[in-house]
Amino acid sequence: MRRPPRSLPWLLVLTLGAWLVPLSSCLQAWPVGGPWACSVTEGQQPQDGTCPANFVCDDGLCCNPDDALGCPTLPTTGNGCRVGTAELYYEDRDGDGDGNDKVSRYLCKAPLAGGLVKSRGDCDDTDPKVNTRAVEVCNGRNDNCDLAGELDEGAGLTRTAWYRDQDGDGYGAESPQTPALLACAAPPGYVARKGDCQPFEPARYPDAPEQCNNIDDDCDGRADPDETDFADVDVGSSARFPCTSAAKGVCAAGTFRCVGTGPVVRTCVSNTPVPATFDRCDGLDNDCDGMVDERPDCTGPDGFLGPNLNRQARYAASLTVTQQNTGCLKDLMTPTTGWSEATKAWSGTQTGFQLLTIEAPGTTTWDLTRQGLKLRLKFTVDAGGATAFGAPGNFRHPVIYLCGDQPGELIRYVPITSLQLINGAMAFDSTFVLSGETSWIVGRGSGFDTAKVRRVEVLLSTFSSSFALTLDPLSGFVR
Repeated sequence: MRRPPRSLPWLLVLTLGAWLVPLSSCLQAWPVGGPWACSVTEGQQPQDGTCPANFVCDDGLCCNPDDALGCPTLPTTGNGCRVGTAELYYEDRDGDGDGNDKVSRYLCKAPLAGGLVKSRGDCDDTDPKVNTRAVEVCNGRNDNCDLAGELDEGAGLTRTAWYRDQDGDGYGAESPQTPALLACAAPPGYVARKGDCQPFEPARYPDAPEQCNNIDDDCDGRADPDETDFADVDVGSSARFPCTSAAKGVCAAGTFRCVGTGPVVRTCVSNTPVPATFDRCDGLDNDCDGMVDERPDCTGPDGFLGPNLNRQARYAASLTVTQQNTGCLKDLMTPTTGWSEATKAWSGTQTGFQLLTIEAPGTTTWDLTRQGLKLRLKFTVDAGGATAFGAPGNFRHPVIYLCGDQPGELIRYVPITSLQLINGAMAFDSTFVLSGETSWIVGRGSGFDTAKVRRVEVLLSTFSSSFALTLDPLSGFVR
């Protein structure tokens, strides 16, 4: 068999195929079939080896985009085209003529295979009825994909307020994070009733049955109110009295409570009626099984503001790139008074590198090898300060280090550009998987046994004379 040429433009293949079909059953005109036909996604090497090495399958044809003759749709490495210039095409999965803004590529022409269009703005590329030319109907959806994101704003449609119901208890919550939506019909996940005081707990909502659990179940602002089945023995007082229950670990700490549907009976009930699923490497028996920090349960603290953790702020006017890439930073930086246990705030009055450390208690370590374990970093910025933040190289984002017992034992995480903390930002919130993460980059010098993590370090760089951050209680490891 003859060595294949570097590339073969589709027009030439068609021409040759049309002439050679009568002469040989092996050669046919593209795209019906033939030696250069292929049927995989544009720009990808066929898995069955139908294209030669260094060739790609573009719009049904094996070709080399960097050859002088080029490919049917793909530009060369420098985005050059045989005719005209390369343009952005957007993926159109539902075939409604509008593409998904988040999935695009440069092409020299639209592929015959379809699926890519020049028009963008499709806010739901799985439904052909949703596109920029659609007419709004009463369905609680943004049918016409308008930039404002309004729902059911069509003529003749009457809209009412709907509230986000995240736990499926029939009641929604209204907050700056989950504002009410105006729509003609209920949007997915929204209900007509509001007032849910615990939007992630399905057993707690307005008019829910009040349980003897020292919790406000019915969202009236009272935990176990002074009612027939929930009054204490002491003349109906709803005061709580500490006690030690028969449970183990953190569940042993209890409160005298009233139970029963007849005569009120006082009993010592654990303050933790539902033990934690895992131990948290904090020197406590969190799952109440009589063992402390057992493996593999021990997967780091749920919150960086929890008890028995050592928190400290440190400062350095400068750090070399080598220092940032080859080791954890605690021992290279000077301790400061920048962390306040009372307010859980992190502040400073000098420009340069700022470091917050969260360390396991005593000589314990955290086993962070559990599959799917995540880390969340969330904080708010004092709106009263003109603070400018950054990180090594002025990329302006936080950097996270997981540190072992030795300085060179580390894994260094750097978020991608879309997670930047830029000038004027009032908050940062990102959650990422410790293993196999795609939204954070694992930096150089990383790699050690994460079954023995001693400390988490959060590195920032500030370009103004002062800064103030408040760490959110949700910052920590998420199972």
